Amino acid sequence: MVVISIQELRQYLSNVADNTQSFKSFLKNLKSSNIKIFKDNQGCEIIKVNEEVYLDFSSNVFDKFNAFDFSNIIFLQKVTINNKNNTTFIFRNTKLENGFILYDCKEITLFLNEENIFNGRISISSSEFKSININSDLKGGGEIIFRGCSFRDFNISGYKKINIDNELFLESCIFDGKANFTNFEFNNQISFKMSKFENNVYFNNSIFKDFADFHECEFKNNACFYGVTFEKTPNFSQALFKDNLNMVNTKMSFDFENAREIIKKTEKDFNSKIMDKKKPLDKFANDFRDSFRIFKNALSKEGNILDSSNYHKVELYCKEIELDSKPNKTLQDKIDKWQLWFYRKTSEHHTDLLKIIAWVIIAIGSFGFLFFLLKCFQDISIISQLNPYGIALSFVGVISLWISWSIGYIHRLSLFAGIGLIFTLWIACYKPILIFGAINLIDKTTRSGFENFLLVLYTIVMILLLFSLQKTARKNSIIPS
Repeated sequence: MVVISIQELRQYLSNVADNTQSFKSFLKNLKSSNIKIFKDNQGCEIIKVNEEVYLDFSSNVFDKFNAFDFSNIIFLQKVTINNKNNTTFIFRNTKLENGFILYDCKEITLFLNEENIFNGRISISSSEFKSININSDLKGGGEIIFRGCSFRDFNISGYKKINIDNELFLESCIFDGKANFTNFEFNNQISFKMSKFENNVYFNNSIFKDFADFHECEFKNNACFYGVTFEKTPNFSQALFKDNLNMVNTKMSFDFENAREIIKKTEKDFNSKIMDKKKPLDKFANDFRDSFRIFKNALSKEGNILDSSNYHKVELYCKEIELDSKPNKTLQDKIDKWQLWFYRKTSEHHTDLLKIIAWVIIAIGSFGFLFFLLKCFQDISIISQLNPYGIALSFVGVISLWISWSIGYIHRLSLFAGIGLIFTLWIACYKPILIFGAINLIDKTTRSGFENFLLVLYTIVMILLLFSLQKTARKNSIIPS
């Protein structure tokens, strides 16, 4: 493989005037068969380079060469630049097919403009940046990795919505100045793990469509996540917020199954990299639980009880996963696990008022249906006492609900709640006192053992559901309790 080296750049610089010292001019000057120059459909000049670029600026001879303009260049092979100081890098409509390496560089300014496609791995390490300016969507399948870097200013002048398709890692980095990630859409995994933010950092209205890793980050000043959407469970375990944390209007667009999937994936990825003692799944679940405890406490401190309850919900998701994956469960662990399961299924831990109302209706309707069946076994003639028009309407209602569920118009819970409502209306019309299960236990009506057992079971279930209902209603109320 032909390599474009520092020797060729040295020879080029020694033969040209200062005003022609550009990287594009250097590539054109090589006159290599592996470098093609052509016009695109808009008449813009494109340079396609099919040679590896390896430039080591260990010598100070090239300090006067202070800009790499990669605009409209397609690199088919790897590009490596190291030990270059006081330099500006410009990526504008640049395509990197086989990777880019930058390390041990200082006082770097980086511009990303228009649209760039990075298919190979972009690895930038141990470098110091004066500023990074991102006004470009980033596309392609390659990872973008900043590791052990420092940033004086990060995208302070950014002004547009940015879409990033690549996996992005800014790990063990230091953000000395303000960092601006406002209106970013991260379509792939992003990691800031073990990074330090010395000044304000803004993620306002950004969207994280995949896993976001902030574990062991340190935020020394304001951290603003206003209006952020997390579509998968983020990891903020052991993150340290020394000043204000703004989580107002943050949305969590994921459920219990997604949280469990992310925790299992994190455990698998971590343990695949170590050979000695593995970290168990319940410890990872506890780490994730710590993330949401931080958010919950920050919002509670501001008096934002409604939003904090949503983070408490996800905190309890993680607690249930932790208990479920715990190797040696005590009796108390098992009771806690099933209690969490019950409240998650019925009310999303007292955050979903419509869901708990649906379950109350299902419980009443199920009890009414079973109680009616027991009565029919004792005396089949009871059916003749029912209103025929009511029976016909009930059949129409059940069939309509079934069709609506079959075509995906309503969810399964809505199907059962609708059927439960039909049976609840029958009870309300014929014997409404049955709805209040505990009262029926103390009257003097003669019943069979099965009827009494059903009443006791119904009463216990209703006590749990009504407790959850009142707690959910109180938590979702805009009126302070």
